[in-house]
Order: sequence, then C-alpha cells, then structure tokens
Amino acid sequence: MAACQCQLEAIIPYAAERNNILPVCDALRCVKSDAWLPTDFPLQDLLDVSAKAQTINRMLKPIVIGVTRFSVDPLSIIGSSALKDQQDLLKRQLAVYQPERLASRWTLFNHFALPSLITAAERHENFFHLLAYSSTLTGPIRENLHALENRHRSWLRLVAVEPDESFNDVVRNETRSLLAEKAEGKCGFNFRIDDDDVLNPDFVDAVAEVWPSCEEGQVLSFDLGQYLQRVTDNEYLVSDVDYPKIAIGLGVFCNATSQEYVFDLPVHNHIPDTRVVNIRDKAYWVRVLHSHNDSGTRSSPAQSRIPMEEASARLVARYGHLNIPKALQCLSIITETSRVQTAPKVLFGIQ
Repeated sequence: MAACQCQLEAIIPYAAERNNILPVCDALRCVKSDAWLPTDFPLQDLLDVSAKAQTINRMLKPIVIGVTRFSVDPLSIIGSSALKDQQDLLKRQLAVYQPERLASRWTLFNHFALPSLITAAERHENFFHLLAYSSTLTGPIRENLHALENRHRSWLRLVAVEPDESFNDVVRNETRSLLAEKAEGKCGFNFRIDDDDVLNPDFVDAVAEVWPSCEEGQVLSFDLGQYLQRVTDNEYLVSDVDYPKIAIGLGVFCNATSQEYVFDLPVHNHIPDTRVVNIRDKAYWVRVLHSHNDSGTRSSPAQSRIPMEEASARLVARYGHLNIPKALQCLSIITETSRVQTAPKVLFGIQ
C-alpha cells in the first residue's frame, strides 16, 4: 500500500491538472468505516493524497471573479460632476428604480445571467462573483438578492453601494480583497457581465487555458456571440455577431495589488489592441435586446425572423444550461422602432 501511495503522489500534478483524480477523491470520501474495504486499507493516507490533489488543482487554475451591476444608483456610476443638475439626477434615479424596470431586470437576470454564473461556479471551485446593487433598493427585489446570496454563499457576494460612493472604488476594493483571500499572490481574472447577458459554459475554461501565458494588465476579449431579440409572440431574431472588445465577458488579469480592474479599463472599444488577447474559437455570449436595455446596444443585423422552436434549436447547442423555452418566453416583444422609443435613454452609457 505504501508503494501505491507513492505512485499516487507522483501522479498528483499530472492528474490534478487534468481533473482526473478528483472524481476518485470524491468517491473515497463516500467510503464508510464499515465498507467492504479490507481493514488494513490505508484509506486515510489516500484521503490525504486526494486533499493534496485538490490543493494542487486549485493552484493550477486561476481565480476568476465576475462583476454584475444590478440597478446601482446612477450617482455612484457617473458622479456628481457629470450631472447637469439635480433634476438630471432625479430623472436617472426614477428610471433606475421604476418598479416595472426592476421587475423586468430581475426576471431577465434569473433566466439569462444567473444560470451562466451558477454553471460556472458548479464547474469551477475558483469562480466567484460580485453582485453590486444600490443600498437604497427596498422591497421584494432587495429580499430576493439577499436570499440568492444565502443560497450561493460559497461563491456569490452581494456588494451594497451607497449613492454617494464611487461604484468603481467599492468594486475595486471588493475585488482586491477577494484576490488577497483566494489567489495566493497570483494573477486572477476579473470580468464583467450584465444582468441580462449570457455566457457559454466553457467561458471559464477558455480563461484557464490562456492564463499561464497572460500577464498582469492583459485583457481578454470574447469576440464571437449572438444577439437575441423577440419581435412577435412566436418570432425571434438570433444573429451571429463578431464584436471585438464587447463588454460581455471582457476582463483583465490582475492581482491583489493591481491598480486596474475590469471597471477601471477604458471604454471597451478604446482599449489598445496591443493589450488584448482575442478569443475566437467559438461563440461565448448572448446579448439580449429588450424593452429595458440600459445601454446603447447595437441593433440586431437584418435577417429573417424564425419561430420559437428554431430559435431554441439555434441556442441549445451552446447554451443548454439555460431553460431556453422559458427564457425566450420572458422576453418583451420589441422591434427596432419600439426599442429606440421605449429604451430609457437617460441610462445609456452608465448602466
């Protein structure tokens, strides 16, 4: 048995890097003292080996920290100096806290972004997420956010932002703290995703694949994805899009002492190409067009409308972690004309 343990320890780095030993580790933990194993079987020794394997596995993967803004107060994002006057601020705040908008964003979050985050956390123990919201939010939405954090406390952290605080400063400090706690001095990856976006389940794998060759300050852009838009009760547009440096999944490699995190980056299309590694092997995201878009999303390219069944088939291969029929049904019906007319333009560029 001692020879067996030595052999196991010898293959730990190889096996842990490829996640081959971890299912065995889990199985060993399930073995009871009264199991069929021989009485002299060195179970504890093997469990110690498996613990080492898991530690090495964590070390071989980057810490990945996502950030989502869920209805952060406009003052926290743009600052008082960018406002025209108090009336300008009031208009923006009324738009953010409008009950219809909050309900819509919560539904979209639950059907699109949240399943992507849960899938990432289930597949990667080094995945964490910061969900920022305005400290002035009240009622069911606030309660829902805290209930969500309680269900996913191992990887999800709520970040309450006061209206007179800088959103960037608060999130920067939270990211630094998490990196200091989890990254053991190494660079992690800090990215952004809006509450109505979708990420491919392979997103974190793609980050991990390029991580060994990336340095602090290097930016990853996931260029390929889809736009999704509902145009009638049973018709949708699903368009393939090539959009280098799009904000969805955009992120930067950083550590606990870095000066730049994802929301410190320049406006995404102004980031110098020399800083960017473009990931282009597959589609990694879906941007949803709907009546409560908060930023100037490009229009869906002209194309033929397709029925719900065909839209589902187009999406399921890459985004099967979603409940696609329910996600499609929850979308508001919006044409390009109505999108321009109903979108809260006062929020463009800040949410």
